[in-house]
Amino acid sequence: MIDLVPYGRPAREALAAAIAAAKSGGALAPVTVIVPTNYAGLGLRRALAAQTPLVNVRFQVAGRAAELLGGAALAAERRTPLVPWVRMEAVRAALREDAGIFAPVVAHPATAKQLARAFDDLRDATSETLHRLAALSPRTADVVRLLRRTKELTAAYYDESDLFRAAAGAVMSGAPGAREAGALILYLPRRLPDALARLLEAVAATVGAGAVIGLTGDGQVDALARQMAARLSGLGPVREGVEAAVPAGSMVASLPDPEEEVRHAVRKAVALAHQGVPLYRMAILFQRPEQYALLAHEVLDSAGIPHNGPPVRRLAQSLAGRAVLGAYRMAASGFRREVVMDWLTSAPIPGEDGAPAPSHRWDAISREAGVVRGVDHWTARLAGWADAREARSTATPEAAAYNRRQAGQARALAGFMSALAEELASPVQAPPAGHARKAIELLERYLPLATVEHPGDGLAEAEAAAWEEVQGLLSSIANLEGQLPAAFEVPISRGEFATALEDVLDAPSGRVGSLGDGMFVGPISAAAELEFDTVFVAGLVEGNSGGGEDPIITEQERDQAGDEVPSRRLGLLQQRRAYLAALAGADTRALSYPRADLRGQRTTTPSRWLLESATTQAGTALYASDLAEMLKSPPYPEWFEAVHSFQSVLSNDGERASLQERDLASLLGARSAPERHYLASRIDGLGDGMAARRSRARKRRTAGPGTTELDGWNGRVPGGSVAAAGTGEPVSPTALETFAQCPFRYFLGHVLKVGDIERPEEIETITAADAGNVMHGALEEFFNETHPRGDALAPWSAKERTRLREIAERHCAEAERRGLTGKPLAWAADRARILRDLELFLDADQKYRASTGFVFERAEVAFGASRDGSPPPPPARYTLPDGTGIAFRGYIDRVDSGPNGELMVTDYKTGRAEKFKVVGKPDPLVRLDGGKRLQLPVYALALENEGGGQPISARYWFITERENYEQAILPLDGPTREAFGDVVQVLANTMRQGYFPAVPGEEDGRNSSYTNCLYCPYDRICAPSQRLEIWKQWKGGPVVRDFATLSEGTLPGVEATDE
Repeated sequence: MIDLVPYGRPAREALAAAIAAAKSGGALAPVTVIVPTNYAGLGLRRALAAQTPLVNVRFQVAGRAAELLGGAALAAERRTPLVPWVRMEAVRAALREDAGIFAPVVAHPATAKQLARAFDDLRDATSETLHRLAALSPRTADVVRLLRRTKELTAAYYDESDLFRAAAGAVMSGAPGAREAGALILYLPRRLPDALARLLEAVAATVGAGAVIGLTGDGQVDALARQMAARLSGLGPVREGVEAAVPAGSMVASLPDPEEEVRHAVRKAVALAHQGVPLYRMAILFQRPEQYALLAHEVLDSAGIPHNGPPVRRLAQSLAGRAVLGAYRMAASGFRREVVMDWLTSAPIPGEDGAPAPSHRWDAISREAGVVRGVDHWTARLAGWADAREARSTATPEAAAYNRRQAGQARALAGFMSALAEELASPVQAPPAGHARKAIELLERYLPLATVEHPGDGLAEAEAAAWEEVQGLLSSIANLEGQLPAAFEVPISRGEFATALEDVLDAPSGRVGSLGDGMFVGPISAAAELEFDTVFVAGLVEGNSGGGEDPIITEQERDQAGDEVPSRRLGLLQQRRAYLAALAGADTRALSYPRADLRGQRTTTPSRWLLESATTQAGTALYASDLAEMLKSPPYPEWFEAVHSFQSVLSNDGERASLQERDLASLLGARSAPERHYLASRIDGLGDGMAARRSRARKRRTAGPGTTELDGWNGRVPGGSVAAAGTGEPVSPTALETFAQCPFRYFLGHVLKVGDIERPEEIETITAADAGNVMHGALEEFFNETHPRGDALAPWSAKERTRLREIAERHCAEAERRGLTGKPLAWAADRARILRDLELFLDADQKYRASTGFVFERAEVAFGASRDGSPPPPPARYTLPDGTGIAFRGYIDRVDSGPNGELMVTDYKTGRAEKFKVVGKPDPLVRLDGGKRLQLPVYALALENEGGGQPISARYWFITERENYEQAILPLDGPTREAFGDVVQVLANTMRQGYFPAVPGEEDGRNSSYTNCLYCPYDRICAPSQRLEIWKQWKGGPVVRDFATLSEGTLPGVEATDE
C-alpha cells in the first residue's frame, strides 16, 4: 500500500496504521521504517511510542537499512565503502590523466567538485542514457568519459546505489538479514533512486513493503510525489485521503537584520515557555546555515536556553583543522606575514620551548621589523630589528632590559620561522599518502594532542575529539598506500594535496545537544519531517534559494539526455517541499525576513514564500512594496510584526533575549542619569566609559563655575603628575611642536605611549617620513664622505654626482629591505623621484655655495641623544623666564660655515614649503607659529652651548624639485630669542599644571575634518562632532586661556604686529 498524505500529523498517523498493518500477523513481527533523516527517525519513534508501545520496529535511513541487508554480500566480494577522499581523488586522478576540454581549468578546486556533483546526478543513468548525453557536445563527451574512468578507478569500492542493489539481491535470495528486517515502510522520501525502488519491490514480493509519501498542496511539488508513487507500483495500490492544502505562516515579522531576527525568535520562545510550551516543541529554522547557524546557537547560548541541532562547525574549523590547513596556506603564500600570524593565532601553536607561542607579541614585532613575505624577510629583517633594538639608546636599566627581551623575542621568532620553513620545504611533490604522513607530522609537531586536551571542559573535549578525527582521516589516507590503482599514486604538489584535504575536512564536526533537549536549531531541510508546536523560520528573502545553470551539464542537455538525468531545477522544488513540510509539521508558524544583510552590505526583499503567507493572512495579494508601506503605517494587523531597531526593542516592555539585553534595556531606561544606574558601578569600566563619553562627546549644556575647566576625560591630569617636557629627560623640539599644535595628541603619544603599528603588507607607498629619511641618510653619508674637498666651492664633479646616486640607491635598497617602500609599481615611481630630487639638489647646493661662500662643515650633529647606544653628547640647555631649566635633544641635519666664521644651521624638509614660510615674517611670535616652529631656535641653541661664539643663522631647506629647493630663513635676533623663551614658558606651564586639551585647528571643508585632525593617528579617539565648539568652550579656563592665546597667534597680554 502507498499512502499519499499531507505532511505533519496525517503522515505520522498513516505510518502508525502501516506499522499496525505490517504487524497484523503478530505484535513481534519485525518492521523497518526507512526515514529521510536520523532526526526524523528519532522524532517519529518518540511520537509513536507516546501513543502505543513499539516492539521490534526499526527506524533507519535508507543507506543504513541497505547496509544491514546487503553489506555482507559486498564484503564477501572484498569491496569496501567509497569514502569521500577516495571518491574525490578518483575524480582528480581521472582529470590528471586526461582532462580533455577541462584542461584550462583542471587546477581550479571547483572543477573536480562540479564534476563530482554532475556524477551524482548520473548515478542512475543507464548506458543508453550516457551514450545519448556523450553525443550532445565535446564537453558532455568528456564528462561521460571522466565518469566512466572514475568508476573504473573505484571499482573495488561500493556506493549507496551498490548497497541498494546488493540488498535487493539478498532479499531475493532469502538471506537471514532480510527476515530480521521484516517489512519495509518507506516514510516521506525526499528522492527515490532506481536502486532503492527495486529494493522495495523485492521486499514487497517477499515479506511486504509499503510507503507513506508526503503531499504539500503545491501542484508542482506534489507532482514529484505522485511520480514516486507511480514508480513504486509494485508495492500495491495508491491511496490518497485528506486533500493537502498549502500551509501558511501564522505570523510574519520584519526585522532590521539577521541578528535581530534570531533575537526576536528567542524572545518569542521565552514568552511561549512562560505560557507552558516546552522548549523541545519549538524550533528555529533557516535557509542559509552559513549565515544563521552559528548566530542562532550563540544567541541561545547567551540566553542560557538549551538547544540542539546539526553541527555548526566543520572539521576544517577545529583547532586541528586550522593547524594543518594553515600550515599549507603559509607555504603556498610564500610565508606572507599576515597568513603566518593568522595561523599562529588560530590555535595554541607551541614555540621552540614547548610553551604556546607569544603570537600577539610576535605579530607586533614582525610588523615593526617590516616583514612582508619570504623566509629571508623572517630571518634577515628580524635579525636587523633585534640588533637595532639592542643598540637603542636608553636612559634606565629597565628600558635596556626591555629592549634585550624584545630582541630575544625577535630572534626566537626568526628561529621558529626558519625551522617551520625547513619543515615545509619537502616534499613538494609526493603521492597523497606521503603528503598525509607529512601532515600528521605537522599536526603532532605544531599542535600535540596534549595542547587541546582538558578533561571536564566541554569545548576542549570537542577539540580533542576533532583532533583525533583529523589525525584519523590523515592516517586513513596514508594507510591507503599500495592499496589503490596506480593512478592514485601519481605524485601531486603540496598545493593539490592541500586542496584535496580541504574537501575532506569540510565535514561536520561534533554535535550540538540531543534531539528533545531544548529547542531545535537547524536548516529547514533538517526539520522538514519533524513536528513541533511552533517553528520560527528566519531569513526568508529573495536570493537564498540558490539554483542557477550547471556549468558541467546544461538544462537543455539534461532534457535531451532523458529522464534519468535529473534537472537541477528539481533542487528548487526540493527546497520548496522542505519549506512547506516544515510548516505543515507545526501548529504555529512564525516567519520573518531581514530588511538588510549587514554582511553583504545590501538591502533585501522578502521572498515569494513569505509573501504567499502574508497574502493568505491578509486575504488579498500583497507584494514586497506593500510590506514596505505597511512598515510606515502602524498599528499593524494581528498577523504582522515589525521591529525598527534594536534600540526600539530595548525601549519597549517585553521578554529579553539575554541577561545582557535586559541590562541594556535597564540602562536605556535611565536616560537622564545612566551613570547613577546600579550597573554603572557593578560592571568594570562602564561608569568610567559613561563619564568619558559624556565629557568628550558634547559641549557643556549650561554655563557656570567650572564649566570651562577640562576634566580627566578631556586631557586634564593632576598638576605635577606629568613632568614638563625637558625637565627630566631631554625633549626633542618636534615633541614640543606637537604639544603646541595639540596637547592631547602629545599626551597620548609621548606620555601614554599610545601608538599603532602599521601592517607592512598593507603599505601601498612609502610614507613621506620614510622617504625623507632615505634622502637625509643619503645626504649625510655623501657630505661626510666628500668632506673636506680640495676646493670647497668648486662645482660637483661627475664622479661625485655618480657617488651620490650610488649611496642613494643603497639607502633605497635598505628601505626596501626593511619593508617600508610599499607596492613595487608605486615604489618604482617614488624611487625615481627620490633619486632625481637628490641629483638636482647638488645643483641647488652648488648655486648656494657659489652665491654665499658657505661650505659644508658637519652633518647629523647630535645633542642629548645617540643612535648607536654610545653615551650621548650633552643636551642643549635653556633657562626659562621663570628660572626653571629645560633640556633639549636632537640631531641637526647640517651645519655650514661661512667665509667670516659664521655658522648656518640647516634642517632638511621634504614636505611642502608653504606652512614654513612664517619663519620669515617680521613679528617674532608669528615666526614661531605659536610654538609649532621651534626646531631652528633649538638647533641654534645647541651650537651656542658648544661655546664657539660664532654668529649663527638658521634655515629650513626644502630639498625637492617640487618645492624648487626653496629656503626659509629664520632670523635669530633678540626679539626671536625672547619670543622663544616666552613661548616655551607657556607650553611648560600648561604641561606642568596637567592640561592637555584637544585642539582641532580650523575646519577643513574639503575633507570634512579639521586641520589638526586630518592626519592625526588618534582621530577616532576624539569626539566625532562639535570638536571646534568643545575647544572654544574649554579654552576659556584660566590656565588653558594662556595656551589658547598662544595657539591662536599671540602671547598673553601681547598683540601680534604682523598682518
